[in-house]
Amino acid sequence: MTLYHVTRARSLRSILASGLRIMGSHEGRPVVWLCDGEHLLWTLNHVAHWKRRAASSMRILRVECEPGTFIRVRPGTYLSWSDIPPERLECCPSQASIVMDPRTLG
Repeated sequence: MTLYHVTRARSLRSILASGLRIMGSHEGRPVVWLCDGEHLLWTLNHVAHWKRRAASSMRILRVECEPGTFIRVRPGTYLSWSDIPPERLECCPSQASIVMDPRTLG
């Protein structure tokens, strides 16, 4: 199963080195937020709006996981109560290619 995480571009290097950490979550909630491919564009815009940044300044990470690994909190939205190690993460193509052709998500 493939899920996605949206983050600021400036955080990308640190995340790729140390993984997604629950303590880096917003509002002090110790979780990692993820979404499925169908909800990725909505999530990208939501995170950009919430962070008061342009969507172009966000980056998308692909997270490979076993089905049932993460908790589904609503359609298309999942969370993890534990850190996600860097070896399970991969950078996605640019947002422009995803907007133009969502099939690039694989």
